[in-house]
Amino acid sequence: MEPKVCLVIVTWNKQADVLNLLDSLTRLDYKNIETVVVDNASTDDTVKSIRQRFPGVTLIENQKNLGGSGGFNSGMRYGLTKDFKYFWLLDNDVIVQPDALKQLIEVAEGNPQFGQIGSKICYLNAPKTIQEIGAKINWRTGEGQPIKTGAPDQNISDTPFEVDYCAACSVLVRAEAAQQAGLMDERFFVFFDDKDFSQKIKANGWQVIAAPASRVWHMFHSEKNIQPWRLYYSIRNSFYFFEKHAQGGKRSRVITRLAVSAVKKYFKYAFRKGILLRKDS
Repeated sequence: MEPKVCLVIVTWNKQADVLNLLDSLTRLDYKNIETVVVDNASTDDTVKSIRQRFPGVTLIENQKNLGGSGGFNSGMRYGLTKDFKYFWLLDNDVIVQPDALKQLIEVAEGNPQFGQIGSKICYLNAPKTIQEIGAKINWRTGEGQPIKTGAPDQNISDTPFEVDYCAACSVLVRAEAAQQAGLMDERFFVFFDDKDFSQKIKANGWQVIAAPASRVWHMFHSEKNIQPWRLYYSIRNSFYFFEKHAQGGKRSRVITRLAVSAVKKYFKYAFRKGILLRKDS
């Protein structure tokens, strides 16, 4: 019998995207699922449209925006009250291949030590190009290093392999591992929350794996058009993450590097927006 899986999707004011995702989920070749959409207080009729078009979806309506971490936790807490063996965490702006979940389950069921299994993520606007297949962490420079980013999606082995973290864009999480890890750290809100979650799961003795046979397509947000809130959380949370997880002397070195990087990112953003060129009137 297929293990029971709780699909957890977090959304905030992305009505069209989440409806497209839910439509792609209707073509999954895996049936023992419950789809849970956690809405972070959207104001764009997301909840109304989901109720109309997908009445079988379970809706959790948060009264305020709890971010990705708080939203995923809302869904996983709901799932932990039931008999789900796995959670499949999905970004609201992905499209899934019909066998994406089945491929993740096959890998997970093949080894009980696998706590997280991530999909191969391709670009939605360049569907034959890989965004990442899991990622490594450079503890010296403070950078995440997505695997196979920019590579063509061809002649890629389907053999699973161990990674440092999997993006919550599409990751299967064993419910037991999630519970032991204490779910996501909600202080992150967005960005680095999935990196932190993977590290917490690994710290409890589970392995984090990438499964290239599972494929999804993700809407990529270019840094050229980065919004101020994205810049803020990406910089702030990088400090949170490495302060929390870097060990010994590596911690002070990587924090120093992050500080230098943060200044560079700010000036790059400021020049692009013309902030530094303005004169007082």
